Amino acid sequence: MKSVTNWTATFVEVPDPFVGKNARLVGMCVNGNYYEPNWLYENEDFLARSLVETFDLHRENSEWWVVDRETIKECRSNWKNQDIMWQLLELNGEENIDGSITCKGTAEYDIEFMETISPSGDGTKWGPSDFYEEVEQAIKAALAKGPSHTWATGWLACKKEICSTKLECANGSIIAQVSVSDDFDTEGLGISVIPYTQNWDAILKAINEAADKASRDKKENSPVRLYAVGKYCHKTKSRKNWQFTYLVPCGINADFYDQPPGDYYHRWGWQEVDEEADNQDHPFFDPHPEELPTDVAEKLARGMNQGKKSIRCKGWIADTQDEREDEL
Repeated sequence: MKSVTNWTATFVEVPDPFVGKNARLVGMCVNGNYYEPNWLYENEDFLARSLVETFDLHRENSEWWVVDRETIKECRSNWKNQDIMWQLLELNGEENIDGSITCKGTAEYDIEFMETISPSGDGTKWGPSDFYEEVEQAIKAALAKGPSHTWATGWLACKKEICSTKLECANGSIIAQVSVSDDFDTEGLGISVIPYTQNWDAILKAINEAADKASRDKKENSPVRLYAVGKYCHKTKSRKNWQFTYLVPCGINADFYDQPPGDYYHRWGWQEVDEEADNQDHPFFDPHPEELPTDVAEKLARGMNQGKKSIRCKGWIADTQDEREDEL
């Protein structure tokens, strides 16, 4: 059975400091029904994936862009003269009164019965691939029905980590998806697709690959760089404890936040200070934890605000696990 889906996607032009022009997805209509951009994240089905591929969309937190961060990094000089909105017009697009561009298209695909073998809820224990026994057996039972049997799990939450896993079997492929988040409500999504198999180790490998992609995606999306500050151990040449925390805004979206996102932190800079302390007049090093000498706190904070990965001063060290470039 064939399904024909008519869709439109609307983009607005957004100035970008690197590429000159960029385009952000602001909404779409599928068969006459309007959806917010986050629909693409919540519905990783055939249509959602085809829309992402059509426009080469890339997610930045909950927003979707035509140009991604990596492209900007690698092609800053090459992209400056390209008119993103003109390219969208070439994709069967029409210009609206407000200057936005709406592109139209049709997707045709086979409708297959998709069995939900495990509803959304707790499904893994210590990580995205550490399934509870009953969930693992349900997945294996679905796999035993062969590659022509279409099925999917719900989003299976992990008990110990902020992540969830979804497995899908369709069109002769196994699709593993992992969604992750953190204390700053930064999201990351990873997808790994392999040919149909009943090899459980191969499926777990695909899930872990999706988890790695999700972790990288989350790090790229994060507007926060977190530093751990503690005493330096000369024998191991590393930090031997974690006494203080320092938060620095970073990334493309950093300017949107007056304070760190999420529910756990409410100020930039040093966290172990009086809640009534005002950090606005002294953004680099004051106020600071009383246990830190002022000159040490000043040097560490300046290095952290410069985006350095590791800063040492008089027996103290501040370091971060952030894998982005040493610049904010």
